[in-house]
Amino acid sequence: MLAALAPRAQGLPTKKGGAASDEIVAAAAKWGDAAIPLCSGDPDLPTPLHVSAAVIDALQRDESEKTIHYESGPGMLALREAISGHMASSYGLDYPPDDIAVTQGVQMGLTACFLALCSEGDEVLFAAPGYGYGSQASLAGATPVEVPVRADTDFIMTAEAVEAKITPRSKILCQCSPLNPSGAVTPPHVVEELAALAIKHDLLVISDEIYSDMIFDEHSHVSIASFPGMRERTVVLRGCSKSYAMTGWRIGYIAGPPGFAQIATAVGGHMALSVSAVSQYAAMAVFNGPQEVVAEYNAINAERRKYMKSRLHAMGFTTYGCVCAGVRGCVYIAAFVPCDANSRRSCCLALQRARGLHDAGARPLLAPNSDTKRTICQYRLGTNTRKPQQSFGVVFLGRHGLRTRPPARG
Repeated sequence: MLAALAPRAQGLPTKKGGAASDEIVAAAAKWGDAAIPLCSGDPDLPTPLHVSAAVIDALQRDESEKTIHYESGPGMLALREAISGHMASSYGLDYPPDDIAVTQGVQMGLTACFLALCSEGDEVLFAAPGYGYGSQASLAGATPVEVPVRADTDFIMTAEAVEAKITPRSKILCQCSPLNPSGAVTPPHVVEELAALAIKHDLLVISDEIYSDMIFDEHSHVSIASFPGMRERTVVLRGCSKSYAMTGWRIGYIAGPPGFAQIATAVGGHMALSVSAVSQYAAMAVFNGPQEVVAEYNAINAERRKYMKSRLHAMGFTTYGCVCAGVRGCVYIAAFVPCDANSRRSCCLALQRARGLHDAGARPLLAPNSDTKRTICQYRLGTNTRKPQQSFGVVFLGRHGLRTRPPARG
């Protein structure tokens, strides 16, 4: 059977790792209770109580009202109305319910977008290091094109860097802010420059805004869809997973130009007939309910970020000033780690020597036409149930040729 796999299915990474990840996890297990797993971008805070209460209520009403059954492909109308109102009040984006489709997490929404928009040979541009849009683009038959982001620009994907990668085959620009895994927040003036570039080169934009509420200090998010001429060429993706710590509920949504939500729903419907009714009731409580939990969770993560940075310095790591001086968003922090920048395994093992931290998703990245090699190990801002004050997320960026003092084990 495996010999008959289609090319698009060969070599696709799994989102939870794979054989190499299993090796690292097994090695970390030797540390016993000293190993702190922080290998997934999964906020470990609880689902807001009012959301859980709303779901319990829906379940209790099922016997008399038949609340838990198949739902419409684009999602419950009441939920899409709630999302529409939330987008208008929170982000200044005007999307009527008919232009919104509910998806099983942003991940499924992204896959539906790529399948709906990409043809063989189309090029999809995205930041590197960054989230793995390349695999989804490849699955849809498109060609992934990495746009290198660098420390000297705070890991922000600039219009200049994007334009250097544009060819006649370029079709889609993926914009993610804050950027996974560096936490870089794209400043409004750079977003405007990217919008102008998209119009100039007739690019479609997939705006992944799943982390957009998780921003620290004085920084702020602006959606590329808010600029003139961009709404008709942009698909905005958001969800409940990160800001509300609801990754297990698998609930997201897309908002796009008129007619696109229906197309994306048709494509997604061949993967999942509809989104879980239970999760849709949960999302309805999110978008109709109080929003103070977002600020509350951000404050908790800000404290974790502060502690993690101090601990990295104490452990002997060299943190990179422009990042660690003010990690702008997401649930990650960045530092250099001494390791072979081409070796996923050696990087992970170096981290284990640091103090039992282990990673299930590190990968070497070499940006095309660049002399900078980075090995990225990403860790979330999490809580170790044994030592709650000592668990925070970290992204280690290993640069070719860089040497720092290995942290002492203790």
